[in-house]
Amino acid sequence: MAETVDAQATTIGLGMLVVVCVLLYGTVVDPTPFGVESMTLAMWVFAAMFATVALLHAVVGRGDMALAHGGAAVGWVLILVGTGVGQVTVGLVALAAGGIYIVRTTVRERD
Repeated sequence: MAETVDAQATTIGLGMLVVVCVLLYGTVVDPTPFGVESMTLAMWVFAAMFATVALLHAVVGRGDMALAHGGAAVGWVLILVGTGVGQVTVGLVALAAGGIYIVRTTVRERD
């Protein structure tokens, strides 16, 4: 029997750990590590985490989940770099659409 590893859970767990560490560092030591506000840096880590999970899904052949996580990553990036209401709105829609699909698919597969 082949051994399987839940890389998605590990990636999300490590991403969340980095986010917490960045926020903790920003609260206790320096509010602007690397010259960037700690909350902004934490959101970039979230975007990178979603992109990494998208790549993992693409590698194992789950195109639908890769697209959903990739869409969520693009949504985060648009929110972070958005200079106007239009870009931020498109980012929020992409983030919400990707998130809804991820939740719906995950719940259906676990049932």
